[in-house]
Amino acid sequence: MRTDNLTDKQLAAIGRIAVNSAQIDMWVDIVLSYVTGLTEDQLKVIQPQAMLGTKLDVLSTLGKQKLKSKKRQMEFDKIISAIKQTNSHRVTAIHGIWQRENGNTLSSILMGAAPDGKSKAIRKGSKQPIVLKADKLDAIADEMQEQPRILMRFFMEVWIKPAARKSVAKARAKSP
Repeated sequence: MRTDNLTDKQLAAIGRIAVNSAQIDMWVDIVLSYVTGLTEDQLKVIQPQAMLGTKLDVLSTLGKQKLKSKKRQMEFDKIISAIKQTNSHRVTAIHGIWQRENGNTLSSILMGAAPDGKSKAIRKGSKQPIVLKADKLDAIADEMQEQPRILMRFFMEVWIKPAARKSVAKARAKSP
């Protein structure tokens, strides 16, 4: 990645995107483990080195099957879709080729022109190139910072708390 086209603030945002992505990945693994009933080690046997996008596809399908309420399914789909979108931005931000919006000129490369903050990342898409403008990086990093919390809250409210309540009620029913 050419970094001379990006400001320090933009480079810091890319760093935040990378760190936040790791947090999202961790929570996706936790929720996938719960939804499938498999340990994280067992999941790694089934999906060795699975990328986040693949995990999200599996989680989306299995999670919606586990949810009985259409409202909860739609809420879950909205969360997973948002994570998929920011993951796509992450891939472009980290793996895309960064250049000035008006293109890198030979003189700007040779002269080491100062970054003007007006850069874009380009990566190959299935039909056309995918472009991400550098001025979007902070917003993407902020959104990715919230996504693990949103997924965790959903997981706790929809799956963990009801299971805990059921377990407590069952224990109370057995006690004299």
